[in-house]
Amino acid sequence: MKSSIKIGRDNTNDVIINEPSISRNHAIVTHLGNNTYEVKDLGSVNGTFVNGQKILHQVIHQEDKLQVASSMVDWQNAFQASPAARAESSIQEEPFAKIKKTISLGSSKDNDLVVSDDFVSNHHAKISLLKNGNYYLQDLESSNGSFVNGARIIAKNFSKTDVVKLSNTDLPNNWFQHTNLQSSFFKEHKKAIIISISAILLISASTLTYFNRCKWLGMDCDLSAKQMFIQNQNTLVHIDHEYYYIIEFNGKRYFVGKNKSYNQQTEANTGKQNILPYNSVSGNGCFIRQDGTILTTPFITNPWLGNPEQPKMVREVIASKTIKGFTSQSQFKICGETVRLKWIQNGVVNNEQNF
Repeated sequence: MKSSIKIGRDNTNDVIINEPSISRNHAIVTHLGNNTYEVKDLGSVNGTFVNGQKILHQVIHQEDKLQVASSMVDWQNAFQASPAARAESSIQEEPFAKIKKTISLGSSKDNDLVVSDDFVSNHHAKISLLKNGNYYLQDLESSNGSFVNGARIIAKNFSKTDVVKLSNTDLPNNWFQHTNLQSSFFKEHKKAIIISISAILLISASTLTYFNRCKWLGMDCDLSAKQMFIQNQNTLVHIDHEYYYIIEFNGKRYFVGKNKSYNQQTEANTGKQNILPYNSVSGNGCFIRQDGTILTTPFITNPWLGNPEQPKMVREVIASKTIKGFTSQSQFKICGETVRLKWIQNGVVNNEQNF
């Protein structure tokens, strides 16, 4: 038995794997005695792996699995085999993705793809289309072998750019266009298509129902001002008023609210798109006119006037440094603007969906 075996793409190696992903001199396995071995990566591009873990060098035992790049190596048998036997060894891989379709190749006329050559067996090999778009070649114990990029194979993953031969014969031109290797989008995605169409129909029906809920179901109807007055004239309603502060300083208007993304800290901005309301107030009121007018307190309608929170707001704006040159000694004006004014009937639970 040899004391070491070399693995790589170069013909001088003991285990030759003729694949682009394999380095010329990829790895070496050395017998240390007592059924113990050491594997070393020889500076390969795509790595050496023991039991799925990438290594540079590691002691291994007979039960360990050795992989170079994407190819598994039967390193135990390689130690036992003679150089001549190793030269005749063939690549055997499992398909890298699910097999979708398969065609048969050979010299017999009952094959999907007939290759007329005396050295091609009657039923020589099979080619499968994989779900990842690549292909898988399986030799059917042919007399003169199947080859990918010059390496004899038992089973091998390959792509259209690889050179595939049955014995010494190239595959026919455009072999990949064979009818039995073509994908049928509807058949392969039938379930997903049906689910998608069902989802679209359900969403469409839900959308139509939502926008016609008042007409069809009598739910959540938009009432006119007069209808609201008639419906609520004898009851109190609960009002919720959300608002910004506005600071007029150096000829500019700044909206003061809470930052949407940064811990909702107070800041001033010349636009409203990036800030939330500064605060909200709530209280009671009642409908007094058929135009929808509600009678309530100034504290609800203009919460920013005479509000004791104003000094706190000003300190927060100064601390935020979002108005250049703004200090407590600056000359400025304060007012406010409504973000949202909502009301709810008295006696209805005070939560968002009831407003």
